[in-house]
Amino acid sequence: MSRTTPPGNYVVSGRISGQTDTMPLRVEKLFQDYHMPEAFALASILMSLALATLGLKTWLERKSRLALAEATAPRAAEGIS
Repeated sequence: MSRTTPPGNYVVSGRISGQTDTMPLRVEKLFQDYHMPEAFALASILMSLALATLGLKTWLERKSRLALAEATAPRAAEGIS
C-alpha cells in the first residue's frame, strides 16, 4: 500500500492570490491592471538580471577554460603524459 499526499500540502510553484508572487507573475498582474510603466520597469529589471546571469556564466566558463588550459600546458611542454 502506498500513502498518498492530499493535494495542496506541498506548493512548489503556484499562483495563490495574496500568498505567492514571482516577478513574472507580478509583471503580468501589473500589465493586466494597466500599470504599464510599473510593468515595463519590473520587466526591465527582470531582463537585466537575466543578462547579468548570462554574462557571469560566460565569464566563469571562460575563466575555467583558461585555468584548465594553463594547468595542462606545462605538461605538454615537458613531454609528460
